Amino acid sequence: MNAAVLRKLHPREFLSTLREHGIRSDGRTHDELRPVSIVMSPLGCGLGSAMARFGRTKMLAVVTGTVVVPKVQQPTRGFVDVQVELPPMCSALRFRPGRVSSEAAYLASWIQGLVASAALPVDVDALCIKPGSLVWSLLISICCVEFDGNGEDCAFFASYAALRDTRLPEIQPPDSHEKLATASPMRDKTVHAVDHQVAYPVTFACFDGGETLIDPTCFESDHSCSSLTILIDGKGQSRGVYKPGGAALSESTLKDCEALAVAKRKQLEHSMEIASREGPVT
Repeated sequence: MNAAVLRKLHPREFLSTLREHGIRSDGRTHDELRPVSIVMSPLGCGLGSAMARFGRTKMLAVVTGTVVVPKVQQPTRGFVDVQVELPPMCSALRFRPGRVSSEAAYLASWIQGLVASAALPVDVDALCIKPGSLVWSLLISICCVEFDGNGEDCAFFASYAALRDTRLPEIQPPDSHEKLATASPMRDKTVHAVDHQVAYPVTFACFDGGETLIDPTCFESDHSCSSLTILIDGKGQSRGVYKPGGAALSESTLKDCEALAVAKRKQLEHSMEIASREGPVT
């Protein structure tokens, strides 16, 4: 049967045949990432911005901020919220206009959870302007430009790079009824943590028989049993494993995926270093 016909009519069998031959539909091996690139400050708006690309999946993140009153119980802690938009333009066959899709809600919850668990650590105390009176409330807005699978990793790196790009303007708290005085952004006032504290996610698609494919495309994800994401910190230690449903994986498969995730973190670190070294887009 013609390969194109087999892919259309029997996608699972098509993927199984490719895995037997050690290749994938885009020419990669099972343990190969798609080309990864990260660009800092692609936009001239917000407090910081970044674009992350995993193959054909591209996501843009922008950090904006407002000055608010902190909680009484936490007078020095600022706030960080996340919103994700997957518009029809990024994949017209997958997303429809209207209410927020379940996939967008999941990605927003995913990034928010990483911030809350300190896998993507943000020093919320650094967001304090005046204890008990004024703090920053940051919003990470993520918009998908093009979607072809592995939104988890792409959304993470867009968010992380945007936070690394974020600079908070100096705020002079008012004495009484005066207005807030805002100066130009201070280049040394950052909100992100150092790189080795950040747990990088590496996502796999899981198939029958315990087979896995790293950095899956939409086609691979749609015809897999489930997904698996492993968080690896700067010391090469696993900080968490996320597997939403599907068949259980063997201990040996998990160990193999963890070892591969540790190796791929170094490649992803290199992409972040390049983005930081090249600096803002001019």
